[in-house]
Amino acid sequence: MLRKILFALSCLTLMVWADLETGAGTPPNVTPGHVFQAPQNPGSALIIFNDRGYDVPGPTTAEYSKGAMETFRAALAQDISLIQHPYIFQWPHNSLTNADIPPINPPLTRVNILNITSNSGIESQLHAKFHGKGTTIIDDFSFEGGIFDELYNAGNPLSYWSQVYDLRFANIPDNNPAPHNISTNLNDPRSDISYFREHLRSGGTLYLQAEYDYFPNRNNGVAAVIRNLTQSKQYSGSVVNQSFITSFTFRNDYEHFATDFNDLNALFQQGHGMTWVNAGGVTEADVAPGFPLVIGGGRVVVAAWGSDQMDISVGNGRLLVGWDINAWSDYMDGRISKTTFALVQNMYDLMDGSKQYRIIKEFVPAAVEIDDIGVCRITVRNDGNYLVENVVVTDDLSPCLQFTENTGAISLSKPAPTGRGGTLEWTIPELPPRSSRVIEFRYKAVDVPPCN
Repeated sequence: MLRKILFALSCLTLMVWADLETGAGTPPNVTPGHVFQAPQNPGSALIIFNDRGYDVPGPTTAEYSKGAMETFRAALAQDISLIQHPYIFQWPHNSLTNADIPPINPPLTRVNILNITSNSGIESQLHAKFHGKGTTIIDDFSFEGGIFDELYNAGNPLSYWSQVYDLRFANIPDNNPAPHNISTNLNDPRSDISYFREHLRSGGTLYLQAEYDYFPNRNNGVAAVIRNLTQSKQYSGSVVNQSFITSFTFRNDYEHFATDFNDLNALFQQGHGMTWVNAGGVTEADVAPGFPLVIGGGRVVVAAWGSDQMDISVGNGRLLVGWDINAWSDYMDGRISKTTFALVQNMYDLMDGSKQYRIIKEFVPAAVEIDDIGVCRITVRNDGNYLVENVVVTDDLSPCLQFTENTGAISLSKPAPTGRGGTLEWTIPELPPRSSRVIEFRYKAVDVPPCN
């Protein structure tokens, strides 16, 4: 009887982050040993909102999405003039300047906005604003329409941006359809949740804005994303209303969130406080195994899920959720402060998904006999729009196999193991946008599984 070793790995595809810090943990299915450096190119952002005006003339008609968009846009684009809210300069203690926006180094290369007026999701406005536009200027930034169209046709247009912020919100009775709702049909490839899933799968990042329980439609959409795309399958979607929060704890146990870029606790102690009005909050158990980022009033008001906490069908990217739209858009009584802008920037740092790539591993042939020589081919592809630098690829060789020689154009960056098994390592200095590099080596089959 022929003894064969079958390596039916069928092009195992991995998407990983490239700004993980040493010791921060590795995404699922990623061989331990990957060490990624901080991003050299900071990437780009899309801010989704619905323009229903500002929070005037009174609380019964207050609207917050446009103001929130302007806060995020100003914080990311480093420009206070992008805030047009009428209250920002009407109150002496609200006369914000660029000095109130901490510097981002390096700044984003592109910040686009998308105003949604449809009740059926983002698709129609997304297509109208960005599809078929060619090389042009959109929102004062250069736009590569050919790249967007390619991604749109592949069903993943949001991956044109490394980060997506969904700030849609309408302060109206939630029994009426409104453009703040998230379309959640996973069987529709053009639904919001399908776009979010594909964006996360490709290593992108997503921020979703929720609120307290008075707004069930918006929260139900956010809950559907959390339950379907993360491991928090029991997330209830129940969000407790907290009238005013003025005391906060910023957590630093997830990739140094509280201190990258800005030291949030220090800013807070220096008098750059915040007041969050009608803030929602959930318990830490609600978001487990995700990470609480901001605690206010004893409840989680901002949380994150990393690659390790995503659903296995997604396996990549990062999701952040906040539960207070007022936090970003209420300019009365000094509620927007330097800490508010710093918080947005720290979320941007945590969400930096511009360094995403995938690894495809295959054996040629798929089955070999004892003493046969086979080839292992590892293709590393950058699907994003930004240069990836210093990609370290490691492969733990099965003890059934013995390395014989490196045959690809990329040389081993460490000495090859002798005998059976061992760890192989390569370094790819640069991986340009939408390009691939192929690692290849020969091995000899020396045993059949299980191997010792």
